Amino acid sequence: DNKKKVDDEADDFSENDDNLNDDDDQEKETLKAKEVKLKTDKMAMVKHEDTKKRIVNEEQEKRTIFVGNLSVNTKKPHLKKLFSKFGKIETIRFRCAGRPDMK
Repeated sequence: DNKKKVDDEADDFSENDDNLNDDDDQEKETLKAKEVKLKTDKMAMVKHEDTKKRIVNEEQEKRTIFVGNLSVNTKKPHLKKLFSKFGKIETIRFRCAGRPDMK
């Protein structure tokens, strides 16, 4: 009688283990689906980027300027030449990729 009780309890534990494995598998599938969506869905990419913690380098921020309304034909060497009279230009970045959520 005690042996049957022990066997029944062992079955209960193995069923719980199966449920835990099922939960792990389901969680992995959910994460995989989110990764696929991030790679293919532009809006999901934007939302993901917006949730990232931003690291701010205060020293670099002090030396950063933003220039708007540039022609799409503007070239980096031209900007560098224009602004070099004010000091050494470390980096030039064009930020012109339109965001899908900005309509």
